[in-house]
Amino acid sequence: AGLSFCFTGALSRPRKEFEDVVEKHGGTLLSGVTKDLKYLVMSDPNSGSSKAEKARKYGTKCIDEAEFSRLVAAALAG
Repeated sequence: AGLSFCFTGALSRPRKEFEDVVEKHGGTLLSGVTKDLKYLVMSDPNSGSSKAEKARKYGTKCIDEAEFSRLVAAALAG
């Protein structure tokens, strides 16, 4: 809850599934990279894509699906 996420690129499951998890737990979905974005979820967090570069410039954390799952699990564990 209280965290913002943006999903980009090819993911292992439909993007909607990830977005539903965020909304279910009180997170915010952003359609693009802004200074308010906390996490950019992508298949390769080391990507040199324009979205990833912009995210790094803003201090946004670029994470992969596994890290996203760990964040959700940690949030659920309290």
